[in-house]
Amino acid sequence: MLAAKNRVLGELHARASSADAPQWWVHELRARAMALAYANDLKSQATRAIGEALAREGIACVALKGFHLAHGVYRHPHERPFGDLDLLVLPSERDAAQRVLLDLGFEPGHMQTGQGACEASFLKDLLPSLTLDVDLHWRLVGPLSLVREMRLDAAGLFARSKPAFPGLRFPSPEDALVIAAINLVRHGFRPLGNILDFRELVRLADPYLLIDRVRNSRTRSALSAGLSLAVALFGAKVPDDIACALVLPRWQSVAFRRLLRPADLARPEGADGATARYLLKVLAQDGSRGVIRTATSMPNVIARRFTDAATSKFRI
Repeated sequence: MLAAKNRVLGELHARASSADAPQWWVHELRARAMALAYANDLKSQATRAIGEALAREGIACVALKGFHLAHGVYRHPHERPFGDLDLLVLPSERDAAQRVLLDLGFEPGHMQTGQGACEASFLKDLLPSLTLDVDLHWRLVGPLSLVREMRLDAAGLFARSKPAFPGLRFPSPEDALVIAAINLVRHGFRPLGNILDFRELVRLADPYLLIDRVRNSRTRSALSAGLSLAVALFGAKVPDDIACALVLPRWQSVAFRRLLRPADLARPEGADGATARYLLKVLAQDGSRGVIRTATSMPNVIARRFTDAATSKFRI
């Protein structure tokens, strides 16, 4: 189902239940939503076990994105299904955190190598048909990423985070919005669930803290685009102070409107999807200088990624 792939099944079910929709369809949506909620519960239990194991080793950890949004932002955890589990640790505790995951029965998945490495993947089957993929981060944005102009200090994020579960902390709403903006650009403004997150996060954010955080992290353009889409698609309410601070230059607004048509965002990407994603990553940078720096760095970034991948693949 397209709604499930776009991670908006809960939103669709809520709207269908309150509208004059056929009852068979409402029941079908409820059944699918319950199946996703069950998977969420299993992943959440495993996540809390990871947090407890990290706490026993004295390792600080911030849960990002899906798990944080489900348990710290949305009104009910089942409203926000999540796939991967994103955890941020300090670089000095990376190796110790990896050992904890291995001791819990996780197996190494994709391992980034080279200068651009910022995360490692660990996998564990919770059911024959359900695998928990833990992405262990020690940087928020890699030095070779095309969104590296967007900056969020990991140490500052840790300092502003708050305890949520044993061994697990949650980022502040303002930091979470910045992360959501970076993530939205990184994934080509898909799926729709990534846009829905903006509606829920902006409810909790302090406007003045957010404006300051956005300025320092260079994410004004990305956040402006994300919130505009959340307003158009999901009826998000953006405080006037935030909306005024995020007004973009005319050339950038026109470019976003042409590339980000709400009616097209739920559909699978066509053959030109990769080209559009790269173009959006360039256009989502703050200011003309950020756009130029990102555009001119693309050949070097792609070449260095290829070199790192080749070195990893053919290492003896």
